[in-house]
Amino acid sequence: MTAHVEDILEILGNQAPAPSADLSKTIKLSRIDVKAVNGMIAQSQSMGLTEKQRGLTLHLIQKYRRQLGGVGVDIEPIVGNPQWRTSLREIQPVPSTIWIEDDEIRFKFGYDAKLIDRLHKFSQNDTFMAELKYQGKGTKTWHLELNAEGLNLAYALVKDNKFTPSQDLEIIFQELEQLHQERNHSYVTWDNGWQIHNAVDSQREAAVQCLQATDNIDHQLIDLVHLGFDVDESVKLKLLERWQPREASIMVHRNFFIENKKFDTGSIIDFLDQLDTWPVIINYGWYSNFVKDVLPQLVQAFGRENIAMEGELRQDSKIWIAKQLHDSVYDESLQVPILVTYTGLMGQHSNKYSATPYKFKKVLHVEPPL
Repeated sequence: MTAHVEDILEILGNQAPAPSADLSKTIKLSRIDVKAVNGMIAQSQSMGLTEKQRGLTLHLIQKYRRQLGGVGVDIEPIVGNPQWRTSLREIQPVPSTIWIEDDEIRFKFGYDAKLIDRLHKFSQNDTFMAELKYQGKGTKTWHLELNAEGLNLAYALVKDNKFTPSQDLEIIFQELEQLHQERNHSYVTWDNGWQIHNAVDSQREAAVQCLQATDNIDHQLIDLVHLGFDVDESVKLKLLERWQPREASIMVHRNFFIENKKFDTGSIIDFLDQLDTWPVIINYGWYSNFVKDVLPQLVQAFGRENIAMEGELRQDSKIWIAKQLHDSVYDESLQVPILVTYTGLMGQHSNKYSATPYKFKKVLHVEPPL
């Protein structure tokens, strides 16, 4: 009589007699495998195993083939042509649904590690102005504050992750869609690629040229923001696949003000290294300890050969460091995408580089340490 896989699983868990007459022989499992084997044995008493559990069972049988052989079990016919005592247990996927209940937005979905990670980043992001939390016990439902920010995130979930909205939310989203279409400023969304909205012909042509110039999504976004496009929530969701919340916020703004306590120099260096768009000008202004405190970190990260100090500006340098921003910086022949300025949140050069929108693509205003 052909043995069923579940029979071998019970022998593996020492819960059924083995063919060997030597009763002193038992199979010793690792601690982590004991839990898995016992759980699947218990389940197989009342229902079938899932496809994933069946695969794990066959894996464990092969893993302990030597010990099973020692108690008289030949696993070759079992593994070669597995016969199951119970029928396959098919798990219906959890539908992705979103609705309004008790004056808040609630949603649930089947296991999706990437989406869960992105949602946790939103919940930890101090620039995201809607409370988001997960109610794990019982309902396994996400709870989202019902405000403008929460509705934008819910709208992005429906558009990008194919959530099915309740009827009342569907009406709200139709109104949001209408607002998106009617607003008079240009913006971009992400739907398996960039979507450009409300752009005049010249702005659209410039955007298309930027998108054709590079396949790097981060660099494309910098160019789009530089051209004056606003960013939809769908883009912020896409960014959280790669960036931490603070860095994602930097990505969607041309000018970003950084409190030193919240984003230290090491974090800025890591951000620039990941962004990989050069050159970067660092204007340290009255930050008197910059050369002592920050320059060694820059040298360690990028190498002295890639750093040009005051008066050594070279287009092939990754980083140019200057106490003052000389007029040569504004020479339009020099393509300088990023400016990091430690001249204070209201630095002396702020008006000048704000008035030259096509000079710096992104400006990070860093509060100097006291």
